[in-house]
Amino acid sequence: MSEFNPETAEHIGIIGNGNIACDIARMFLKDPSEFNNSDAPEHVMKQLRNSKVNTVQMIGRRGITHAAFSIKEIRELAAIENLQTYMVLPEIEDSLTEASKTELLDRAIGRRSKFLRDTFEFIEHGEHY
Repeated sequence: MSEFNPETAEHIGIIGNGNIACDIARMFLKDPSEFNNSDAPEHVMKQLRNSKVNTVQMIGRRGITHAAFSIKEIRELAAIENLQTYMVLPEIEDSLTEASKTELLDRAIGRRSKFLRDTFEFIEHGEHY
């Protein structure tokens, strides 16, 4: 297996739907100059400045109610200019069990789930994507 190189990869997949996955996606999708005053190491910033990545897929292991990122984190990610965001509708619907429907009553989970449904475009089926 070869080592990941953001200077040659155009498409990446991130397994997870938590705050670290959001941070990684944001780092690859934002203009690197936005991180000039951050504490990111210079070797990381150099790779981001030379990165060819233009497509990031976050692949969650569980349903919409189990996402571990905050609404603030996903709003910041979704606000990136020229970013298109999608969710696979059948997978969202399949993930909604009776228990997860109850979890939607939780204020934070409900707000985050509503934001995702209102903001992201839905992929209806595999051919749509």
